[in-house]
Amino acid sequence: MTYFPDLSTFIYWPQTKKISVVQVGWLERGHDFPVDTPSDEFLTALLWCCNHARAKQTRGIHSCDFCDVGDIWYPTHRNKVGKSVLGSAEIWIPFQGKIFAAPDLVYHYVSAHHYLPPSEFIDAVINLKISGNILPEEITS
Repeated sequence: MTYFPDLSTFIYWPQTKKISVVQVGWLERGHDFPVDTPSDEFLTALLWCCNHARAKQTRGIHSCDFCDVGDIWYPTHRNKVGKSVLGSAEIWIPFQGKIFAAPDLVYHYVSAHHYLPPSEFIDAVINLKISGNILPEEITS
């Protein structure tokens, strides 16, 4: 995965030049990141976002750059198996006039490696779970 600093302007997809999108959680070996133990509320909301706010699905799967666990599975309601692999999509979280774009691996980074995203991203994730106001597909596809 490519490293991008937290809250830098998102330029990965051309159509994002028309809207305010910032990057969060694009981690890579060799780049330090803040750590802290995540709250249960944030982890629950982030998992919800991985299931409901997925965007930009890709064909390949990216594994964690910090551990050697292979595919990373997480609980989901989106299929009959009840689990899915992280590392092949982004989540887009709208909040206060901007959109946060994060790899879906952000859930693993937070839960396993205690990555501490910016506080406004944490607020956005919790708010999205409470409100359920995910972005329309024409913005996220």
